[in-house]
Amino acid sequence: MDDCTAAYKIALEEGPGLVPYLNQNPGYAEKCKKFVKESGCKLLSYDRYTQMNPEPEGASDFIRDFAEYKALAEEVDVPLLSIMLSVGHFRYRVPNEDDLRWQLNTAIASGMRGILWFYVYAVNKSNYRL
Repeated sequence: MDDCTAAYKIALEEGPGLVPYLNQNPGYAEKCKKFVKESGCKLLSYDRYTQMNPEPEGASDFIRDFAEYKALAEEVDVPLLSIMLSVGHFRYRVPNEDDLRWQLNTAIASGMRGILWFYVYAVNKSNYRL
């Protein structure tokens, strides 16, 4: 996180009128607190895709992360974005229309200020399906 903090500060210095974007890992909200406070972070973002794994606890992890990152965003007073899964890869199933709707509505109900959709256009296509 120290390297992320340093990189973020450099980005702020080089583009003072811009908002640098750095996506955080799932399950790291508590570790991310120091980064947000020390870097001058203007926007918090993270992703979690376990909701598209075969095991039911993946949805619980997905919702728990919403709560943890939302609490962090409120504490440090920055907007929170979450990235939803829109393409199957690795163990993640290909989301159907109901999955997409569920992810979006869960994010909105959890207080996300913005939504991004994960999709890879041309990188390592062998891991991605449909």
